Amino acid sequence: MSNERDPRLQALFAEADEALDDSEFTRHIMDKMRRRKMQRRLSAVLAVLALLVVASQFLQSLQPVAVVVTQVLTIELIDLGNSPAGWILAPINNLATVLIILGKGLEVSWGRVRQSTYTN
Repeated sequence: MSNERDPRLQALFAEADEALDDSEFTRHIMDKMRRRKMQRRLSAVLAVLALLVVASQFLQSLQPVAVVVTQVLTIELIDLGNSPAGWILAPINNLATVLIILGKGLEVSWGRVRQSTYTN
């Protein structure tokens, strides 16, 4: 083995010995990062405000549709009148409950179909 040093390795280690940039450079980078962060936050706030303005205009036209959908989904399945049984069953005695149960059943069934394995 020779005592000569590889010039490529010496060049790599020479780069590591160079002085790092001073604190002014670090402060400048930190200021730029802080400004960029504030710009992102401001952009996000402005986007949310614009979305709220657009949504408020759009939702006003959808209010009659929402009223009709609510009326249809709250139709009683069985007329139990003003009895205690009617009060107890009121949360589940409507069309919305049936649709939710059907949807959950389909979701569970689909999950089982996707997870099942077929072996011969």
